[in-house]
Amino acid sequence: MKIYIEASELPNSEHDLEPWLTALDTAVKRLAEDEPEFNWWAAIGSREAMISDVPKVVESATLGNITIESAKNPYTEGLDGLENPHMSGANIVSSFPLVVRGRSRGYNWDAALDRATRDLNTICALLSVELDCHWRIRSQPHIDEGRAIELPSWGYGLSDSEHHIPVLGSMREVRIPSWFERAFALVGEDEILYAAIHSHREGLALVDEHPSLSLICFISAIEGIGAKFEDLQKCEYCNSHTGAGRRFRKALKTVYSNKQMKDLVTAYELRSQTAHAGILHGNETHMGSVRIPFTMFAGRPPSMDFRFNTLWSMRDASKRVLVGQFAE
Repeated sequence: MKIYIEASELPNSEHDLEPWLTALDTAVKRLAEDEPEFNWWAAIGSREAMISDVPKVVESATLGNITIESAKNPYTEGLDGLENPHMSGANIVSSFPLVVRGRSRGYNWDAALDRATRDLNTICALLSVELDCHWRIRSQPHIDEGRAIELPSWGYGLSDSEHHIPVLGSMREVRIPSWFERAFALVGEDEILYAAIHSHREGLALVDEHPSLSLICFISAIEGIGAKFEDLQKCEYCNSHTGAGRRFRKALKTVYSNKQMKDLVTAYELRSQTAHAGILHGNETHMGSVRIPFTMFAGRPPSMDFRFNTLWSMRDASKRVLVGQFAE
């Protein structure tokens, strides 16, 4: 729903708009109370080339009117190989999706669907933070008719045969953390937290193919939390806003000592090089090479040091800062 207000002149101050905003907020809430409620189900899961340490959620959870349960069977699919791409083949991997059921209001199904997907993506973002892998909607919300949900066990083009067997590798049983329900409620009310968890989630999605952009996402998530502690300052000479770096450091201080922060603060310059000059620090420019580009004598190239040191450290820092916001 979109509402347009036309005025003959600009308001003298923000206070002139307050009665209008209050009236609109009340009207929207009343509309929501009269909207029908739709029951829906959906499937969420990870989609990564993981053959070891694959997470399986072993206990159900409830978030208000939303329930989360593990699917009965693993889901096996083929993914493109990044280090060794081949148009005639794929990496066969398995994961454990979750079935999510809930209720959303809306004047029709499309409106309710929009609210349902917002909740689902929030759940995926929180799971991404906790399980340290990218979670996404695997089957969009459908109207729930109350029947048992049977998810497919095989991705497109695969079948239950001797050639296609689940590739589980090592599995780790996990439980949805105690802070999850509190976090879900907080994110629904706090736009800063909402933006930060989704920035972290996007960072996880970019790790393998776009590591330099992934670093930007993790740092942005930390900076976002820093907005709770530090306001940006407007330069009186150029009118630009400064203080993003201070926000970053303030957020890190919620979980790190000054000594522990040293390397993370140094990585901020790498983020700026990518954001402002397009400089890539990872393996973006030599995707498709399976050779090991270093020896015990030549040492490790900067791209690998970035990938397995700088990026992983920032990934962990972003997680720590976010989880710290959900603690009691």
